[in-house]
Amino acid sequence: MFIVGSSSWHKGATNGLNEVLKLTHFQNVNQFFSYIKKTDYNLVAVEQSEKSISLPDFVFPKKPCFVFGNESFGLSDEVLLNVESVVEIPMNGYHCCGN
Repeated sequence: MFIVGSSSWHKGATNGLNEVLKLTHFQNVNQFFSYIKKTDYNLVAVEQSEKSISLPDFVFPKKPCFVFGNESFGLSDEVLLNVESVVEIPMNGYHCCGN
């Protein structure tokens, strides 16, 4: 799991996942993109955008690396310009948040 940005993210919110997954922290998206370019990951943003593909219609690449944004702000334009594809999870009906 890759974390980009503030190193003060809330580990308690992971419910212990940080104890079973290797977490790699990057100070900014430029560091993250530099690292990813050296791998065989295919960046897939999970975001609602003009170029997003609905999840049921999406053809997954061989080695996807899913990129999620901040819950309040989503992904930046810089990130969306540097991913190979954007997938959107369709939601139907009324939605409320229990956070």
